[in-house]
Amino acid sequence: MIFKPSFPIVSKHFSYKLCNLLSLLNYTTSEYEKIAEEIQDKDEKMALLSIAAETNQYAAEISSQLKCLNVAYLSAHRDFDSREILEYVQTVSTSNDKHNLSAICYENEHSLVDTYGDILQNEYIPFPFLKQMISQQLTGVKLAFMKLRLFDFLQFGELRRRNELSFQLS
Repeated sequence: MIFKPSFPIVSKHFSYKLCNLLSLLNYTTSEYEKIAEEIQDKDEKMALLSIAAETNQYAAEISSQLKCLNVAYLSAHRDFDSREILEYVQTVSTSNDKHNLSAICYENEHSLVDTYGDILQNEYIPFPFLKQMISQQLTGVKLAFMKLRLFDFLQFGELRRRNELSFQLS
């Protein structure tokens, strides 16, 4: 007797999109870890590392689901050149060694949200738990970047107030 699996087969298109999402999460994690190494401000460093930890967790969850679904994952690995990262960090620097974290995260935030949205809106997900996990990850990604924008706003708001005060005093 031949054993027939009782669960739905995952389409190649859907598995490709999951692998793409996993690559993007891995890329974001390593990119933010490298950028955080170059930033001196402890609060900014921790803000970036918190997003790196979260995306790393999401990547581990997606990876384990791919293994359970028997989907082979081929990662697109990219090593970051430390000079590239240092130049990038310096271009988003403002006065007083502060960095525009929103500028650092803008591209990745939109890529992640678009990728998650594409999977949730345009793909048939045969497993309700997987759809729920992806949906919860999307919510987590949005919240993480919203917290970072709020931190960035408060940081630059304080910097602007100090600059306005020093301008008024002189």
